[in-house]
Amino acid sequence: MNKSELCKNCNSKLYGKYCSSCGQKDIDVLDLKVITKDFIKDVFEIDSRVFLTLKNLLINPGLLTKEYWLGKRKKYISPTRLIIVTSFIYFIMVPFLFDETETFMEIDDKLTNQQDKIEFYETIDARFKSIIFSLEKYATLIAIPFLAFILGRLYKNHNLLYLNHIIALLHFCSFEYCLNTISSGFILLFHSYLDLIEIISTIPLIIYLFVMMKNLYEETYLKTLLKTFVLIVSLVSFVISIMIGYTFIPPVLGLLL
Repeated sequence: MNKSELCKNCNSKLYGKYCSSCGQKDIDVLDLKVITKDFIKDVFEIDSRVFLTLKNLLINPGLLTKEYWLGKRKKYISPTRLIIVTSFIYFIMVPFLFDETETFMEIDDKLTNQQDKIEFYETIDARFKSIIFSLEKYATLIAIPFLAFILGRLYKNHNLLYLNHIIALLHFCSFEYCLNTISSGFILLFHSYLDLIEIISTIPLIIYLFVMMKNLYEETYLKTLLKTFVLIVSLVSFVISIMIGYTFIPPVLGLLL
């Protein structure tokens, strides 16, 4: 029997566009239309697939992505829905766990002189701290298109689409939000060790990225290690570029205009 006549999700014989066993629609090509339809259908629906997806996301790096690539999507929630769920849980916790923003507001209230306020907000240190706090929650997410391009160059011999790498990064970003939520709980309990907890929480994130790339692209450990390093450096460079641009471009434009 031709493989195209079998369901990619359960390997049952197909008698039309939908599998008679599991109900998944037969789609040969992964494209933007498929992802958009998954988003519209799944994002507001809550079922047991959420828990299975989160379980495999946390303990099986790369499995969700590989299953999605192979067309086995029925038993999991879509990557777009997953990123919304995990980021939502994290973002609603942030106001209760981090007080850096409140600190800036308190300082602003204490500065009654307008000139003092201008000098405060124009200092590089204050600007960088506020930017770092803002980007901490969004860095990987906003860098996904750029990082997908980097992955495409690193694994150009694998004949994968740009969207394949987007899916992989959405899953990684979802794991990052889960990890940030867990570490935020520790920060809430041990606030005086905030810096230490943030440093420690970075270690499993790097390990997860390495294992995920190894499982997905199936290259040697050395090649995977080097490419993981390149991807991390690319992310850091991307964030630093945004920080520098956000810090220095507005003042320069102000002087020119």
